[in-house]
Amino acid sequence: MVISACLALVEISGVVRLYRLRRGEFVLSVVCFLGVALLGVIPGIFIAIGLALLAFIWRAWRPYDAVLVVSMV
Repeated sequence: MVISACLALVEISGVVRLYRLRRGEFVLSVVCFLGVALLGVIPGIFIAIGLALLAFIWRAWRPYDAVLVVSMV
């Protein structure tokens, strides 16, 4: 009964979709999940907040850019 309730908390299709679309976000979600599952709720939440802040700073430091080139052929 408990295992069934826990499986209902995790949306497997959403995790698989996240894996296909953004692997970096998938890795962050798995690390945060494991942090909560192995270390407990409060330390896991601190790990998740820390990783989210690091990911935010990383993306802000290295923003996406693209160069558009017009071909004159």
